[in-house]
Amino acid sequence: MEHRTYAQWQLACNQGREKLLCHQYEMSEADSLIWILLKARPHFGINAFNRVQLALDLEPYFKKRALFNQQVGGAMKGASNLTEADRLDVRQEVAVAAGVSVGNVSKVKQIMLGSVFAESYGRIGDWMQ
Repeated sequence: MEHRTYAQWQLACNQGREKLLCHQYEMSEADSLIWILLKARPHFGINAFNRVQLALDLEPYFKKRALFNQQVGGAMKGASNLTEADRLDVRQEVAVAAGVSVGNVSKVKQIMLGSVFAESYGRIGDWMQ
């Protein structure tokens, strides 16, 4: 698969070309975010922190899948236990999508939570003065 870079786009502009060939894929929003994260490893300029922030947008998607797996496992409880392959750790899935460790996902979440807290605390502090 070919990747069109900014340099290729710049070259096309310099040559006066109005079009640049590209690929178009049919996929869901979650699948497209996963695809972007897979293609945006460090050598493409998106650092681990930012990849985790993007991957955290996939949490609802992974939670739905996990809930579905639990429901299927509960419905078939008499027949068999939920297999190891059917279990879904949401934090692990976010880590895999971002290409980082599970611990880094937790750290980014803590930083983001601290940032939100500091932001709201600053507003309260401004209001009280």
